[in-house]
Amino acid sequence: MQRPPETHPTSDAASLRGSIIMTRASSERVDSIRPFLKWAGGKRQLLPHILKHVPATFGQYYEPFVGAGALFFHTCPRPAVVADNNERLIRTYRGLRDHPQEVVRLLRKYPHDKSFFLELRASDIDNKNDAEVAAWLIYLNKTGYNGLYRVNSKNEFNVPFGRYKKPNICDEPRLLA
Repeated sequence: MQRPPETHPTSDAASLRGSIIMTRASSERVDSIRPFLKWAGGKRQLLPHILKHVPATFGQYYEPFVGAGALFFHTCPRPAVVADNNERLIRTYRGLRDHPQEVVRLLRKYPHDKSFFLELRASDIDNKNDAEVAAWLIYLNKTGYNGLYRVNSKNEFNVPFGRYKKPNICDEPRLLA
């Protein structure tokens, strides 16, 4: 007999595992922002086709599989609920939402160096705060092979060091947008 699917309360979007509510004091639309991550399955190149099916106006915005957030960042909806099954990714969004200057400060001091990459990759990141998780994931995404996010069965990040000459590890304007 199969187990029934797990259910979550829908009345409180913040209680959904792996979700985050994004808000801004102003409801004014801002110019679109490009995603700060590369992500497998990203939709940035498909935006012209996707946008044909997006209404001009809408109320609450829900993004159930945010990934790098191409549609989210292009439309800049507020308020919005973004979710993903990857808890580290959601903690990255949370770290940038709540502590953007701390994320930038950490990324500025991270060198583009293979030994540092391997040391950071091996760190026990799940016991760190959201800003540290955000800096960890962004750094590994920008300096790892092809911007991949891949973990083994122990949830250990296992992407090798990339061959980028000068990766933009800390794209401050994009991270603070």
